[in-house]
Amino acid sequence: MEGAKFGDRIRQLRKDKKKKLRDVASALGVSVVYVSDVERNRRTPPRIEVLEKWVEAIEAGQHFEELVALATDSRKRINIKVDRVSPNVVKTLLRLQKVCERGELTEEMAAKISQILS
Repeated sequence: MEGAKFGDRIRQLRKDKKKKLRDVASALGVSVVYVSDVERNRRTPPRIEVLEKWVEAIEAGQHFEELVALATDSRKRINIKVDRVSPNVVKTLLRLQKVCERGELTEEMAAKISQILS
């Protein structure tokens, strides 16, 4: 969905599966107001851990990567837990962050990284 916002897309997916706001809120352990606010783009998309539960609650697992991309685009930043990785991995992630911040990460570089991670 070109130009779509996270909230619009996740709301559409929820409605397509005929899930109610209160059911999603209950599955996430949050208020209906929170779910509604996210769907209406009044709040930022949830953290990845919450998004995983959300996608499961609306039975939209096949759309997980799309939603992560929309959430990330909405925030223009991502958070990565690094407490279980080596200092070398942290160093590599920080280098990648700098390349991204300078706008120097090319599509070719991203494709190579994706290939390595697959």
